Amino acid sequence: MKYRYKRHITNTLLYAIIITAIMAILRQYSHVGVIIFGVVSILALGADRWVENKYLKEVEGKIIPPKP
Repeated sequence: MKYRYKRHITNTLLYAIIITAIMAILRQYSHVGVIIFGVVSILALGADRWVENKYLKEVEGKIIPPKP
């Protein structure tokens, strides 16, 4: 389970870096684009966490064999 949490944190940090880079590029061109992209990125991160939490709730109490 620790691996899943580490991977989730890594994915979240990666998303944050990509979002920051794209927002920096968009900021030069349009403030409206930055606002729209920020809202979409927040929704995407929320969906990622929702899927992860849903998966963890389904897995609770089950024994998962290690993948070969």
